[in-house]
Amino acid sequence: MKLLIAIIFSFPCLAHAQNLNFSDLISISLKSSEYLEEVMFEKKWELFDAESDGMYDVFTYSYNKLLGLEQAESFLRVSIVNGEWPLSFRERNRKLVLQFTNSQLMRNMVADVNRLGYKLEKSLVINGENQKHYLSKSKKTHVVLITSGSQKSGSNITTNYYVAIYAPVNYGWAYDKN
Repeated sequence: MKLLIAIIFSFPCLAHAQNLNFSDLISISLKSSEYLEEVMFEKKWELFDAESDGMYDVFTYSYNKLLGLEQAESFLRVSIVNGEWPLSFRERNRKLVLQFTNSQLMRNMVADVNRLGYKLEKSLVINGENQKHYLSKSKKTHVVLITSGSQKSGSNITTNYYVAIYAPVNYGWAYDKN
């Protein structure tokens, strides 16, 4: 009975573990840093890190971060060209990467990508990871890279999933999840 109660109480957490869907990611990828912060806090994500390299302001958010550790259920990293650059350049050079380990979320993301009409352009295996490259219908708005790969640590194997969204002009960036 105790096990059943534990399962019932933990199910809502599992069902909503990463409370971002693909449409949320697209929306976030188009907004300013002020909007990003507002949305992330509203959805219970915490700012994990913020840095700037002179061109990009990079914000990393965590979801259900373990206290005192650099581990979480999910991480979202958004790179936004800072305000010193022309607007048209800033809009074409945005980068977003969601990292997570929940296989059901991965299935949901892939289903959303397909439902929204993104077309699979190619599928590759690079450095032990399966990468799928999708383009939007217009081939002008977004490129989506969905990656999965496993890591071994002793006898444990963890599968990591990444959903990256970026502008077509930054297609080369797809190979750099950082």
